[in-house]
Amino acid sequence: MTEHQIAFDSHFATKGGLFVPAFKDDNLNEYFKWLLIEFSWQKRNYGFSGEEPVNPPFVNTEFINALSLNAYAGAKDGNYFIGINAATVILVTALFNRMLANPNILTSVGDPLEEEPGLKVFNPEITHFDQLYLSSEEILIFPKNEVRRKFAFLLARTALNFLHNHEYAHIILGHVDYSHAERGVFELAESEQNIGMNNLDVQTLELDADIMATYMGLKFINFANLSNANLDSNERSFYTDWQNGTFNFSFAVYSLFRLFGFKNHSTSELLNFDHPPEGVRQVNIFNTILKGYTDAEKYQQVPEICFLAAKQVEFAFQEMAEKVMSNNAIKFAFNYDVLVHTNLITNNWNNLIEKLKKYCFVPLKPYVERDLIDVERFRNFDADLLY
Repeated sequence: MTEHQIAFDSHFATKGGLFVPAFKDDNLNEYFKWLLIEFSWQKRNYGFSGEEPVNPPFVNTEFINALSLNAYAGAKDGNYFIGINAATVILVTALFNRMLANPNILTSVGDPLEEEPGLKVFNPEITHFDQLYLSSEEILIFPKNEVRRKFAFLLARTALNFLHNHEYAHIILGHVDYSHAERGVFELAESEQNIGMNNLDVQTLELDADIMATYMGLKFINFANLSNANLDSNERSFYTDWQNGTFNFSFAVYSLFRLFGFKNHSTSELLNFDHPPEGVRQVNIFNTILKGYTDAEKYQQVPEICFLAAKQVEFAFQEMAEKVMSNNAIKFAFNYDVLVHTNLITNNWNNLIEKLKKYCFVPLKPYVERDLIDVERFRNFDADLLY
């Protein structure tokens, strides 16, 4: 192991330590290596609208030898870490490959007639490797059509890049160091955890990291349209314009949250969690995408694109499932009281900004009225379009 890998292994020892890919399939080993290269590229191209980190720290990024769906941003003794469970890579990649191997899902991609009707699983919200192993004789079911196979991996990489960027935002925006100073915690986890802080504050940090990860996704969409970086000839066809890029990003990220599992909540419970409900986070991302396009024509088209992506994801999960999948959580997120709560989280950022400034590596700006969800407009979006 390298010096950095030894440090990573030590930091995440209680979580499972360093994962070194050693699959029989060499393509999977290369896939894990390629993801680390992409994560490095994402860090180098961090920021949006010219905002770049000031003296950004080195962030030791590797995979954790663990079987559940999770990721962490951590720090100790001035060293920073991002750890993504190895099973997360497999579970996310398996999800999109299972989708594209089904001829009824995303029928406009490639030639779906080459695919065979896929075996259904009881519940495609698979959050542990053991569940994946028990759900199929094959861990990864690949599409037969090459274009669909390429698109499956592109969606997986988009979702995993978002997850990485979310964790990187926790570090670069000062969330990790602030949480350590406040409560002595050494890392923030993607799955819900009790770190002893005010739940509204933790929800604020989570939405803030989602916002920056979304901006980084939009930046890649624009970059891909200009230079097609890291894309082969098949992948370029998926980024022919900003609409395609926005749909791909929305589909991938919505699927990621769907994989974590939507749960039904009541409005009275919203402050009982240190992570906002998944539907709340997804609506916040829709709003961020919407505000990321200032052009009036694009601004009008974005809701339709995001809703189409969400609708396609919900269809895909139901198509893969033996059980009837509940979709009440995303509807719940469009409830008036929940939209107001989402704005409460956003406004709380302005209460935290002064505390975070001494820990952050980028200039922090207060959120203004434009950053908030237009509650009346969102209430008028026909959420039934999703179903």
